[in-house]
Order: sequence, then structure tokens, then C-alpha cells
Amino acid sequence: EMSWTQVHISGLPADTNDTPDDEIEQALSLRYTLENEAYTWAGAGTTIVKRGASKYCFLVFFTTEGADLAVSHINNNDGNGGKALLETTSVSHYTLPVGMRLCAAISQPKKQKKSKKQDDPGSNHSQLRMRRMRAAPSRKHPIEKRKNCVGSSGEVNGRKY
Repeated sequence: EMSWTQVHISGLPADTNDTPDDEIEQALSLRYTLENEAYTWAGAGTTIVKRGASKYCFLVFFTTEGADLAVSHINNNDGNGGKALLETTSVSHYTLPVGMRLCAAISQPKKQKKSKKQDDPGSNHSQLRMRRMRAAPSRKHPIEKRKNCVGSSGEVNGRKY
């Protein structure tokens, strides 16, 4: 079973709306040397970029230790109050601007909502049934009397019919 850890990177510039994800990923990889084996980065094609009101992305790492090391490197890269000051990094057509501050943290996954459990599983079934309740059959295989085997008393092999 392969486990992985996501790192949340916030503070991406506003001009990333038209920038392909792979270019942003390459710029981050080059700037923070994510290809270094110590980080255990999952590699190209694993970064998730979100472009809402606040621009952010998730980097994927195979180990928690590698993710912690990357968070420390991104946050303390310039020793400027825990924020990294990016130099201009040019990849294809996209350039990370000078002075851009990024903040990294281990992603805390959202807790899944617990489904409501019914106290009595049979309590609600009366509302689900659309047909009328039928009586149980008298017997699965009814016994037929054989007139030629029955004696005058109505018994066959000790049974009375």
C-alpha cells in the first residue's frame, strides 16, 4: 500500500490563471530543487493547482519526512519570517515574479462526514413497501392423499391424513 503526503503551497501570483499547471510545477521544482531525492517528491504531473479567489497548489510527496523537509525549505529559504522570497525563475513562457512570497504547510485532509445510522434497521421498511403484505404460504409442497394407499382409517405409514 503506497501512502503519500500533500503539501499546501499558498501565495501563488494572480497571473497564474492562464499558465499551464506543468509550467508552474516546473518553476517550483527548479526554484526549490524538488528533484532532490531527500524530498521524495512524487514528480512531474502530480501537482494540483487551484485557481480560485486565492491561488494555491498541492505538491505530493511519498514520505512525511520528505514533505516536512520541503515545507521547511520553502518556508525558511531566505530566513525572512518563515516566508520564501522567490527569485525570477523562467520556465517556457511562465516566470515566477521577483519578491513573490510563498507559504508551505502539510495539508490537513478534510474529515469525511459520518453517515447517519438508523437506530432500528427494520423500523423504516414499512414506508418503503409499495405492495400489500401477503400471507405466508401454507406449505411449500402440499401433501396429496393417495386414495389407493390409504386404509380405512385414513393412515399411511403411521400418519393420519
